[in-house]
Amino acid sequence: MSVLRGHSGLPSAPAAEGRPAEGSSAEGRPAAEIIGAYAATCLWELGADHVELELRADGRRVLFTFRESDGGPGGPGLPPGTAGPRPVTVGCPVAASAPASARALVSACRLRLSWSDDGTVEHRLVPAPGARVEAGLARLRLADRLARPGEGIPGRREREALTTAPWTGGGEPVRWPDLCDAFTAQARATPGLVAVTDDTEELTYAELDRWTGSLALRLRAEGVGTGEIVAVGVERGVASVAAVLGVLRAGAAYLPVGVDLPLSRQRRFLTVSGARVAVVGDGSPLRNLVERPIDVASAREEAVASAREETIAPARDDDAAVTRLPSPPGPETLAYVLFTSGSTGEPKAVAMPRRSLNHHVDWYRHHSSSPVGGRSLHFADLGWDTSTAEIFPTLCSGGTVVVAGRRARRDPDRLVDLLRTSGVQRMVLPPQVLAQIAERCLRSGGPALPLLDVVSGGEQLVLTDVLRRWLLGLPGAVLQNHYGPSETQLVTAYVSDPAQAPDLPPIGRPCGNNRLYVLDETGRPAAVGEPGELVIAGPGVASGYLGDPAATAAAFVPDPSGASDGRAYRSGDLVRRLPDGNLQFVGRVDRQVKVRGYRVEPAEVERVLTELPRVRAAAVTAVERPGHRSLVAFVVTDADPADLLGELERRLPGYMVPSRIEPVDALPLTPNGKVDVSALLDHGADAPADEPVARPVAAVIAAWTEVLGTPPGPDTDFRAAGGDSLTAMTIAARCHVRGLRVSAVDVLEAATPRRLADIAGRAGGGVTRDLPGAGTLLPLLPSQADALRTPTPDRDHWYQAALFRTGADLDTGLLREAVRAVVAAHPSLRCAVTDDGQRVVEPYEVVADARSDTASGGLTGALARVRGGGLDLGSGRLVDVTRLSGDRLLLVVHQMAFDAVSWGTFTSDLQEAYRTLRLGGVPALGEATSTAAWLEALRGYAAGAARDELPVWRDQVRGEPALPPDVPGGSRATNLGGTACGLERALDADSTRRLLRETPLTASCRADEVVLHALVRTLAAGRTGPVRLDTLQHGRAERIAPGLDLSRTTGWFTTVAPLTVALPRSGGPRDELAATVAANRSRPLSGVGFGALRHFGTGAPREALNGIGPADVSFDFLGTAASLYPGELLVEKLDAALGPYVHDGWERPHPVEVQAYISEGRLVIGWTYSKALHSERLIRRTADRHIADLVAMVDGRAWTAAS
Repeated sequence: MSVLRGHSGLPSAPAAEGRPAEGSSAEGRPAAEIIGAYAATCLWELGADHVELELRADGRRVLFTFRESDGGPGGPGLPPGTAGPRPVTVGCPVAASAPASARALVSACRLRLSWSDDGTVEHRLVPAPGARVEAGLARLRLADRLARPGEGIPGRREREALTTAPWTGGGEPVRWPDLCDAFTAQARATPGLVAVTDDTEELTYAELDRWTGSLALRLRAEGVGTGEIVAVGVERGVASVAAVLGVLRAGAAYLPVGVDLPLSRQRRFLTVSGARVAVVGDGSPLRNLVERPIDVASAREEAVASAREETIAPARDDDAAVTRLPSPPGPETLAYVLFTSGSTGEPKAVAMPRRSLNHHVDWYRHHSSSPVGGRSLHFADLGWDTSTAEIFPTLCSGGTVVVAGRRARRDPDRLVDLLRTSGVQRMVLPPQVLAQIAERCLRSGGPALPLLDVVSGGEQLVLTDVLRRWLLGLPGAVLQNHYGPSETQLVTAYVSDPAQAPDLPPIGRPCGNNRLYVLDETGRPAAVGEPGELVIAGPGVASGYLGDPAATAAAFVPDPSGASDGRAYRSGDLVRRLPDGNLQFVGRVDRQVKVRGYRVEPAEVERVLTELPRVRAAAVTAVERPGHRSLVAFVVTDADPADLLGELERRLPGYMVPSRIEPVDALPLTPNGKVDVSALLDHGADAPADEPVARPVAAVIAAWTEVLGTPPGPDTDFRAAGGDSLTAMTIAARCHVRGLRVSAVDVLEAATPRRLADIAGRAGGGVTRDLPGAGTLLPLLPSQADALRTPTPDRDHWYQAALFRTGADLDTGLLREAVRAVVAAHPSLRCAVTDDGQRVVEPYEVVADARSDTASGGLTGALARVRGGGLDLGSGRLVDVTRLSGDRLLLVVHQMAFDAVSWGTFTSDLQEAYRTLRLGGVPALGEATSTAAWLEALRGYAAGAARDELPVWRDQVRGEPALPPDVPGGSRATNLGGTACGLERALDADSTRRLLRETPLTASCRADEVVLHALVRTLAAGRTGPVRLDTLQHGRAERIAPGLDLSRTTGWFTTVAPLTVALPRSGGPRDELAATVAANRSRPLSGVGFGALRHFGTGAPREALNGIGPADVSFDFLGTAASLYPGELLVEKLDAALGPYVHDGWERPHPVEVQAYISEGRLVIGWTYSKALHSERLIRRTADRHIADLVAMVDGRAWTAAS
């Protein structure tokens, strides 16, 4: 039931002894006419053909039915002969042409009107028994503009006009100057002013003009055409600003590609955009990913020198750098491409034309409190559209762009220092960052910052007491709250004196020539005060999503007003129009969640929370639990969570009250300053849901969440959640960090957090420190022995490497001690490896400090040093660590000491050792099972149970070559490291999810077996005999003896074993899959025995198996790679080209290697092959067929065809 009292659109009736006069209102209008106006308004709002209203007046009830006539509802709409409130009923079925939602609502409900005791009108929506009408309630709230006394109710034509009338900012021209023209004019007018500055240098307008002009000419000389997309991969600073401006001056469009983005994402950006040219800086991975990289600094020295020779004179009109540049292109030419954050799925490439950018820049130039020459902060990443508001309006107005460095963006104290020392007058920041600045400034005191424009954007601004007090202490500062999705540039702005702004400032009114519509669920204008989706039209709207016509068609729709530019963007944002004309942000359409059958907007709960005393910030999200979903609130507060829940229960309906409140010190932020919801979920992973959870179970849940990304319930099944043996290894390792002793086998066998916690409770904890002493000679692991048999000119040149961003205050001395502690704790990192075995050596110091070594080329020089003797297999020096400039740390480990799983242990132990040393302690590191203990167990297995496996392994090598060479003259002797090439295929995120969680249930096998079977089918195409290939396993989860646990042990434990599959000649796809699964599972313990017999066996079995050579194709399902957990030492992993990892003359064991792994939620399948044996055409065709077969299995088409 919905009750509205005192609605401003409803006329009051005269009081007569507390009751209304029979049949009349204050204006002498009959009550029936008022009721008719009410009904007509309902018709307008509902879009229905009739509506029933029941009137109660002085105890009498009247039921009316109103219809819309051809001329519109205009008059009272009463049935003929109805003069007042007397009993009369006229019924009529709802027309079939009415919207389905309106038909259901009108047929299920009645709108009950009555005068209340205080002389106001009350209406109630009365549902029929059992009817569900929640979705339609909002549409019965009446618009003020339609129901006021004396105002007519619009007819059909008037209603259509109201529906399509846009709400605009108005007043601005329809053509705006190109920003490049505006910049060059400014450079000529103020050549000596500082245009841009960063931590290390500054450039004048003349210098920036010459540099960007020179870069633009270089791009044109490389064949870059008007509107062509140019990738930009430059570390933030003056160079990154010059790069994007230079691209625009060339008439091209820039695509920011963050230098720290994963390589897979950088490749995807390039693939989607089609960019073939990139402007790059030092160390940018883009240099190796595009056809033509252009160094941003290549033309700088000449350009800057010539600008200084001008001695602050304006550029000449006949200057070559001016006359040879093209004229600015047309307004619809592409200006830039930005990838959205992907909160609703795969990131999309927003294509923004120059028309939008020019309109955006022009508005900012004319709506700033900063004077000409003022200083603006550049805080946002170039991949965030806010950066355009920071850079271009400033450079077109004679101001200075102050670039916030990487450290300042992450450290609020450094950011405050930058604002204070640089004299920034204008900044655009997310509200969470503003709150951090306010807190630091009030805490530290000191003079007020010289800010004039404080602009908030990106999320809902909440004016807390702290933020308001800080703003009031800024003399002359203006608060602005801006709104604009990436697809539209700036849309609305709210400008206010901080003293007058409400606690939840609105997002304001339209900017420039933007046209706005607030539409309800039926596509009609929402009433004032009612929520609706904001639809945006006008010059700010993007051209669409690059390469995605379906997404473009869904989001970019015709302008309801039929304007000539014709395109509007459905923002997906819920807003309401306030009586004063401002818009209030309500939330996201796609953030709405359904909890216990009710739809909830988390932003509304957040708003109520932030209104409570002692709540400084709040974020609300839905958390999935087995069988149900619940709301959780993360709150920055010093109040008791129980008290806050009590307040919420008094202010919100029960279904909107969170199931729990999690106090946090601060809301975690993404690099762009928005609330990081995933980090909040990680924080709350070990908190109870609806039942108390024991601490060991909570610790397992926390470890599970770190690895798989989704908080499980105590009884969630590991396999059903997408787990595999590799993630089991990582979960076991994360449990060790929390003091729980479990192995990967335990994770697989326990299957749920609750049962795993029980195993951990029985097993106890701890690690072994009974390590082999220096001089101990250990046997080689099977993988090591096989590698030493492989010819290579340089055994030392074979490594794995990772590059990390480090903490700003890294202590090199403590780092050296930490690395030494890790090397001491893991003997595999300090073994001299020869054909006779591996001899343990003493721990050594390996950290090199190359921050000042510019002559060697930084990272390139460090890698050259590693390949030139930094690693030494003969002496046991198997680890190399180099500290580089830019807060980077390079970790390199020889392949003989390491496998992919070892990275998780190595990095977590390094972090722990550094933290312990910094606190003055002694690191206590170790392994649950040492390599020596594993080797002893492996010897025993080879002498015992493995001897019975010989017939199995003989049967597994009878297959035909899987993929014979198609290059003339190709042989194993030409299969060298230097000839290796590669390509990738991938499943999308949804298909990957189904492969991991649904396909195993429908296909009755593991996900890796499905991928393997698709490969077997591909290789068997056109053949009649069985197919042979080799499979690789990490070799750590097999229980060859009791009590073994390699989850915290570094080393190269990979197992390689042959597999032969004979697909049945008759039967369907399920029979073929069954044959692959049976062959795979016929090999005991995933093939550990094959390597054990070859290297530790005796007599005939050993000789027989050692005569078996590698197959043509190897397959390795890596699953979800072991996570590298960030901390104060290793802040984040960086993507960079760190190869070649092996010598060009290394003889590759397998001509074709197929690796499948999960990256960013997608299954990626990499094919590595030798161009000396196989053509790209053959490998590409084979890879395409494999992914097609796999997609058919995931989609279920393979099984449907079978039936």
